[in-house]
Amino acid sequence: MAVTLVTPNSGYRDQQYIGLSGDTKPTLGTLDVGSTFRESDTDHLFLWGGAAWFQSEKGGSVSSVSTGYTTAVSFTRPNDTPAAYSIQDVVGTTTTAGGAVLTFALMGPSGGNIAITGASLEIDIATVSTGMAGWKLWLFGVTPPSNLGDHGLFTLPAGDIAGAWLGEFIQFETPIDYGDTISARALSLPRYIKLVGTSIFAYLSTDGSYSPSASIVKKITIHTVAI
Repeated sequence: MAVTLVTPNSGYRDQQYIGLSGDTKPTLGTLDVGSTFRESDTDHLFLWGGAAWFQSEKGGSVSSVSTGYTTAVSFTRPNDTPAAYSIQDVVGTTTTAGGAVLTFALMGPSGGNIAITGASLEIDIATVSTGMAGWKLWLFGVTPPSNLGDHGLFTLPAGDIAGAWLGEFIQFETPIDYGDTISARALSLPRYIKLVGTSIFAYLSTDGSYSPSASIVKKITIHTVAI
């Protein structure tokens, strides 16, 4: 059979292909990291790493290309003009406890292994703030015990590591200004994690020190595939 693009109109650069094990896999670009190729005769799943295809974790197989998940979370920071965020401060909706914990529901099968194949960060401001750099999205299987609010300093404490942290974070590039919105893509994907339930809990922390504006909306989108 010929190689088939299963998701020609998905709107994302990370696409899904299907073909035979003997077919030549398409050569993609660095912005297509996270695209998948399933061999229909072997059920093996391959991921595009930016320069080459490689088989999914431990050479595993999947039964269908329809095992992808996408969740987007939008949140608005407090209506205030506080002091500048310091490096590794977390951003949330309120300064009260738990105000910076983000929940990405239905990211994969309960307790299952997944690959994070794509992620993006959108911030609804017209220019990149002075001092703003990249961002880290710290990933947890349950609500992190530190339960930080907006402007809290995240230091990956022992309490968060034990039973909560999934051992990974998503690194976002410094946002690019597109006019009325700035946006950042995730770097160095895919990332492999084992879910506790079906959700991912997260903190978004700053890599730079900058002064925030009030009531700014951020949107984070994560794409995963079960493996």
